[in-house]
Amino acid sequence: MSQLNNTSSITRRGNYIRAKILLKYGKKEEAIAIYNSAKPKFADDKFLKADFINSLIEYGYIKEAKQLL
Repeated sequence: MSQLNNTSSITRRGNYIRAKILLKYGKKEEAIAIYNSAKPKFADDKFLKADFINSLIEYGYIKEAKQLL
């Protein structure tokens, strides 16, 4: 059972990392869509949410960052 939980955690973080990479390459809409689809899986992880919002700000997407607050 712990292996299943670990796999879920890896997939969850993988989607999150993919969204951050897409932001880096200017694919904001796709990144936000991936983030929003994965968000229910890590709703309790405030660090991931804060980090994604920080990434939006870092790449100049202030309006989008405010919408996620």
